[in-house]
Amino acid sequence: MSKRKILQVNRQDTGGPATIARQLHFGYQRQGWQSAMVVAHKRGDRAEFQKLDPKIGQHRWAQWWSGIAEQLAPLERQGRQVTRFRHLTEYIGQPKRLYEKLVGHEEFDFPATWRLLEGVPLRPDILHLHNLHGHYFDLRALPWLSRQLPVVLTPHD
Repeated sequence: MSKRKILQVNRQDTGGPATIARQLHFGYQRQGWQSAMVVAHKRGDRAEFQKLDPKIGQHRWAQWWSGIAEQLAPLERQGRQVTRFRHLTEYIGQPKRLYEKLVGHEEFDFPATWRLLEGVPLRPDILHLHNLHGHYFDLRALPWLSRQLPVVLTPHD
């Protein structure tokens, strides 16, 4: 029998809910499973924790502005103005997201979600989703993903 493969998805690879996902990751490995994790914001250096590229599936205009936002991210420690400007560049690239935010709707325009199973370190048998908030996951993809493979959802907060 081949090893079971599980892919976890979380907002980041450090912090509260990420600690639980990391503990599960190592527990799965101790049980002989293949395990990998995809995160929106990668801060650690573990190779099996892969960053979800937000530009996947975006049109070129959005990709260009996302690239600017990524270059600004390390400068956010310098103050709120940098953070605000970085968010503005993301919205310029995806004006529909800005409109949805202004009218009070949840932002769901994250096309990388629909390609989550492409380019990951392993083709999973099970998908374990942790925190999906944080401007990186398109919740409309949940029904589609659950038709592709079994999905476990663990909302931490």
